[in-house]
Amino acid sequence: MKKVVVIVLCLLLLVICAGCQPFDITNTDLMLELVDTAIQSNSLEGNVVVNIEADVYGVSILPTNEDKITVKYVNNEKVTISINQQDNVVFILERSSVLNYIDIDNNFLLIYLPASLNIDLHIDVDTGAISVQDMAFNSITCDVDTGAIYMDDCSATTIAKLETSTGAIVADVDAEQICVDTDTGSIMVNGTAKQLDADTDTGTITVHIKAENIELSTDTGTIIATVVGNQSDYNIRVEKATGSANVQNQTVAGSNLSISAEVDTGSISIKFVAE
Repeated sequence: MKKVVVIVLCLLLLVICAGCQPFDITNTDLMLELVDTAIQSNSLEGNVVVNIEADVYGVSILPTNEDKITVKYVNNEKVTISINQQDNVVFILERSSVLNYIDIDNNFLLIYLPASLNIDLHIDVDTGAISVQDMAFNSITCDVDTGAIYMDDCSATTIAKLETSTGAIVADVDAEQICVDTDTGSIMVNGTAKQLDADTDTGTITVHIKAENIELSTDTGTIIATVVGNQSDYNIRVEKATGSANVQNQTVAGSNLSISAEVDTGSISIKFVAE
């Protein structure tokens, strides 16, 4: 997948604007490794489901060539961390004994997943960021109450579904279907898909996408879409209560390609580029 410099720069800007740095996955001196309960990948066959749940820890996913799923984390007496296996389902759980205990600098799980496994990845975080880098999955589902989602150079055979209540979503991902949703926060997506759905209540949506069907919606914010393809091939629908749009509605007979962009307050900008 081609890297998009703009997305990387905007990611850095989003981190700075958020008022805190993401968890430091390079500070290995702070980490303890959960070696005794690491899951050997040779005990997993076919499709593997990895369920990760965290109360107050962020989650970072990286690939490994080793034959085991490994969890590294900062030891903290206020939390318990476990990794268990039931058939082809792996559970990685972080539970906090103190309500709303937050230490952004040190609270994270660093999880290495074997690149050889065919994984359905499910991550559910209450407070903390999610970061997934350089991996291919069968499917991806990420859900965060308070925190951002960063996805870099990833793919899913079926669906990539990314949701936050409060936080930005920055995703460089290819999938059959990409669904991105946040209540309060900006969305940036780069990739390819058959279907892209991006929705935010408050925030800007910026996409660079090759897709057959594209649906973009924000209540308050701007939509900036760069679409790989020819404008004359797409059915286009734009709706705005207050603001401007640089394209008009159009219907193309016999075409199954479509773009829908809706804003209540904000502008819509859609441009088309060649492959």
